[in-house]
Amino acid sequence: MVLERVIPPVKLARLAKSYDDAVAAAQPDDVKTGTTTTRVNDFVNRGPDFDSVYVLPQLLEACRHVIGTDFRLSSYHARTLHPRSAPGEWHVDVARAGRWSDSS
Repeated sequence: MVLERVIPPVKLARLAKSYDDAVAAAQPDDVKTGTTTTRVNDFVNRGPDFDSVYVLPQLLEACRHVIGTDFRLSSYHARTLHPRSAPGEWHVDVARAGRWSDSS
């Protein structure tokens, strides 16, 4: 899902810079580069600028709606799509339409 305009533009610019800085500073063991994306693990501990993202009321409400029950954050990764790569399907950790996703 896309949440438009939940982060003010001035904060979004800072968040984008912090994201780029954190990805660039990540230790090699925390980085996995695939054919279409690069993922960096453990973004919960990469700086306070990211804390406000995973507690956005709109995001938490969307999670409650999709998951349908209480939940907890178990991981928080950065994932950057490589240029000219198709985004593909979202990774899902909860059942879709009564069954587990093939990509989980």
